[in-house]
Amino acid sequence: MLLGTGDKPSSLRWILLAIQHVCAMFGATILVPIVVNTTAGADILSIPVALVSSGIGTLIYLVCTRNRSPVYLGSSFAFIAPMVAGYAIGVLEVFLLH
Repeated sequence: MLLGTGDKPSSLRWILLAIQHVCAMFGATILVPIVVNTTAGADILSIPVALVSSGIGTLIYLVCTRNRSPVYLGSSFAFIAPMVAGYAIGVLEVFLLH
């Protein structure tokens, strides 16, 4: 399906694209806290907090761009390793200092 910047898809295609987008963003936003918590072996990230933060960030972005750039701001898989490493270092410091 090719659409130009001024084109609008049919209602059925619009709904299918919306469902696809929701599945992609919802899965990614929930998967990051699950992977981080499983890898670290502790509850570092909360799924509800990740969803609310993503929603608030997206709304702020839409206000700043005046709805000219419809983008969803979600979790990033790039930060999983640093978060887990930082948590592990913090746990080691607590055990070594006490």
